[in-house]
Amino acid sequence: NTYMNVFNNTFVNMGGGNTGIWWRNDDTTGNYAVNNIWLNCDNVSTDGNEVGGYNYYINSSFRFSMGPKASDIVTTGDPFYDWLNGDFRLKVPSEPGIVFSAPHDKDPNETQRGSDGVWDRGALEYFSPYIIESVTINPNSGYVKAGTSIIITAIESQGISGLISTPA
Repeated sequence: NTYMNVFNNTFVNMGGGNTGIWWRNDDTTGNYAVNNIWLNCDNVSTDGNEVGGYNYYINSSFRFSMGPKASDIVTTGDPFYDWLNGDFRLKVPSEPGIVFSAPHDKDPNETQRGSDGVWDRGALEYFSPYIIESVTINPNSGYVKAGTSIIITAIESQGISGLISTPA
């Protein structure tokens, strides 16, 4: 029970009893349970760890008197784009968590943790959408007619593309 680490995970809809991380012996040392997100979980406990906290508890309850630590966040809402369909990307950055060195400095999608100045809690690091500073359209190209609107979409794996739509 020494040097077991559970960090930057996302736990969702865990219930039907007690959920959490609990090292039960007095001789535990060096155990971490930090930077995790617990969404819709019942009777959560993260006890028996030397270093704990920096967890997010969202719409979750705690086991008996085992409440959050001072660095934990307890809140309601939904931080993910579409967790019901398996999309656990964060809509916005979380409160900063504890920073870890390589090889733990990248999330499962190989996104560099903390590159935006915040080491996010949960399995996936927040990734800011593309920001397009300006778009230049050549009106003489024959592809854009007056009164049309242009929608530009960016899909991370496919780059940036344009779509021209006619007015309604």
